[in-house]
Amino acid sequence: MHRERRLSVSEKTLIENLYQKGYSLRTLSNLLGRRKNVIYYHTRKLFGLRYKRIKFNLRLKEELGEFLGALAGDGTISKDIKNGNYSVRIFLAKNEFAYATYLANLTERLFNKKANVWKPRNRSLSEFSIYGKEIIEFLNKYFIFESDKTYTIRLKERINYYPRPLLRGFIRGLIASDGWVGKDRIEFSTISESLSNQFSEILDSFKIQSHIYPQKREYPRRIKYRVRIYGYKNLNRFYNTIGLAEENKLNKLKSIVFRQANY
Repeated sequence: MHRERRLSVSEKTLIENLYQKGYSLRTLSNLLGRRKNVIYYHTRKLFGLRYKRIKFNLRLKEELGEFLGALAGDGTISKDIKNGNYSVRIFLAKNEFAYATYLANLTERLFNKKANVWKPRNRSLSEFSIYGKEIIEFLNKYFIFESDKTYTIRLKERINYYPRPLLRGFIRGLIASDGWVGKDRIEFSTISESLSNQFSEILDSFKIQSHIYPQKREYPRRIKYRVRIYGYKNLNRFYNTIGLAEENKLNKLKSIVFRQANY
């Protein structure tokens, strides 16, 4: 088994100087071509435990549900055990940067840890990311998926296991990350059949009717499941019972409900 060589005197000096200037462990790891855990042990020996310990605020059930929904809709969970990198990312439209910032504020209250939000160059999206092994271990208590997360992700337990505020937030997060509000409907799409069924089942528990439409695609040859909510009664109940945190979609929904109420 190959054992990584110890840090040289010059490497230690560079790490100490840059770390005190605020350079992250990830940046130092990339700069020196060393594993992050090697640099971590050296900085901890010199400066002690510097980062905030994660504290899970389980009282914020609706906020937790919304984060879980946004992640299930269009997010990734990555584990690089060898280099000690554990990341959670959520991808949103370029014009949804405000919602990405909202998620960052939400997760700081949930986990006592700051997230990153930015607009990558040459890509039409806004990106949210947060790092930490403990966070991923926590999320694994709620999600289950096979090797391909996109096609198989869903809540681990049956929906009646979860408190209603968490389910309300979960629907809101799914719509924010992988749904939209059209001229006369709300629609959520996924290639996870299990997730589409859970989405519809949760809505049904709030007495909101929905319809699932499987859609075959030529490439990739997987079925996309579109879940639609339409009709004044259902849209009005969604607006008043679940709501949306993403401002553009909320305003569209409000306009539809107002227009149909006066039709």
